[in-house]
Amino acid sequence: MSYTSGGDDNLDVRERLGVMERGDSFAPATAEILCYGFTFVPSGLDYIFPVTFVRNLRGRIFEHNFTAQAIKIKQGGVFGYTLSVNGAATGPSTFGIQMIQQVPPYHIWQVGRMPFNAQEYYLVYDFGGVQYVNVPEGGAEYQVRFYNLGGPGGFAVNSIIINLVYLGTR
Repeated sequence: MSYTSGGDDNLDVRERLGVMERGDSFAPATAEILCYGFTFVPSGLDYIFPVTFVRNLRGRIFEHNFTAQAIKIKQGGVFGYTLSVNGAATGPSTFGIQMIQQVPPYHIWQVGRMPFNAQEYYLVYDFGGVQYVNVPEGGAEYQVRFYNLGGPGGFAVNSIIINLVYLGTR
């Protein structure tokens, strides 16, 4: 493709380049957050999982803080996510997953909540969504909180995998 130096062709090229530059400045960035380690969470309790690995890190929004075992999200906006929880239940209850920053400014956002029934075998729960998250100014370093409520059963967590996609500011 060749472009000439006259008239409407240059305007069209500049407009398309402007749209591309604006799009590259905020969207899409991705991160796959992996939390591993067998942990039993009885009813009424929670457990904060360190972010042990981050894969597929793309863009400028996410950063893995190895020292804090957390994922830093540098700015708020619209996030798409999928969540996979692997483990086994000892009775019926409900679990929830949150992204939590435990140091000032404290910040929590709900990623998922799911009832479960007693099962002898290994369970996999998968769900996701799209959500606007107002990340504190300057960013936040999140770990993953698994909490168990709503029944007598416990849940043995083997892994939590969260895929995040930053979709922009609106």
